Order: sequence, then C-alpha cells, then structure tokens
Amino acid sequence: MQSILGMAGSMAGDQSELEDALSNKTMFTNSILRAQTQMEAHNFSIRKHLYDYDSVVNKQRLKVYGKRDEILTLDQSKDKEVTTILIDAIRCIIDSDENYESDTRKLNIELADYLKTLTQKILIVTNAKEEKLIQLKVLIKNYPFEVISYFGTPEKSDPEYFTRLIKDKNLNPKEIYYVDHRESNHLSAIEAGITNIHLHTDTQATIEQL
Repeated sequence: MQSILGMAGSMAGDQSELEDALSNKTMFTNSILRAQTQMEAHNFSIRKHLYDYDSVVNKQRLKVYGKRDEILTLDQSKDKEVTTILIDAIRCIIDSDENYESDTRKLNIELADYLKTLTQKILIVTNAKEEKLIQLKVLIKNYPFEVISYFGTPEKSDPEYFTRLIKDKNLNPKEIYYVDHRESNHLSAIEAGITNIHLHTDTQATIEQL
C-alpha cells in the first residue's frame, strides 16, 4: 500500500514538473512570436518609408523634367550656344561626405581641370558664407572660376536665386548650362528659364555631357 502511495506521489510530482515545463515552453514560444512580430512590423515600416521616399523623389523627378520638356517644346531658341556654365559647389566641383563636413571637403580636380579647358565662363554657385565661403575660394584659387553666393538668401531651391543671378551677371538663361546634384535646384533653375541642366552623379558622366 505504501509503495502504491509512493508511486502516486512520484507521478504527481512528475506531473507538476511537466506542467511547469510546458508552461515555461509556452511562455518562451510566445516571447519568440512577439519578438518576431515586432521585427516584422519594424521591417515593414522601413520598407514603407523607403517606398514613400522613392515615390516622392520620383514625383519630383517627373515634375522637374516634365517642366523642362514643356519649356523646351515651346522655346524656339533652345539651340543657342552655351556661353556660361553654372557648377554647384559642394558635391560637384567640391567633393565632401554626405554631411557636407568642412574637414572632408576637397577639390574635384578631374572636373576642375576639365572645366579650365573650356571657353565658356564658369560660375561656381553656392549658398556658402563666412568660413565655408573662404574655404571654397581657397580650394579653387588656381582656377579662373568665379564664385557666386547669396549667403543662403535666397537658397538655390528658390527660383529667385537664379533670377537674381541672371540679372546680376546680365546672362541669357538660354545660353546657360547648369550642373547640380540636387533635382530641387534644377526645378528652380527651370522656373527661372534655364533649360539646359545636368544632374551630377558621376564626374566622368558630367564631363561627357559638357
């Protein structure tokens, strides 16, 4: 009789341990599922933000080049000879990191040397001021380029920048070729009447277009 009771007690103890083990396993599994769900939600959010960003950029690109094509279609003087080349400073004639840090800036010698061989007037357009403007002028001091800055008022993303530049330098917008790495600046230039534009992404590609 005692042995039977002992067996029953032992089985009861094993049952309790089994239930605890199953309970712990269930909790562990639920934790994994929750973590997986959170990770999938996070990854989905990243993909959604990338999609939204790409959509905005693509819409802007279509707007920029759609506007340019519209102007070119209406403009009968689009074949005029280019007499002035506008080159964006940072990330075009001046290389830098993605944060535009001053200590990473250096002259794009390959592009600068090529521009020096051209007969057109070269204007380096920028929003730089104070120390950064001085740094820019030092970097191009051995080249016959003129630096234009309105010190951020207005910005190049504002058509007024190019309208003012055209007036100040007595330029014909149809005789200007504009190189910049930002499509938003291209749109401003187009609204100011500058239709010859190039999106700078690679030095060699830019040289081939000039």
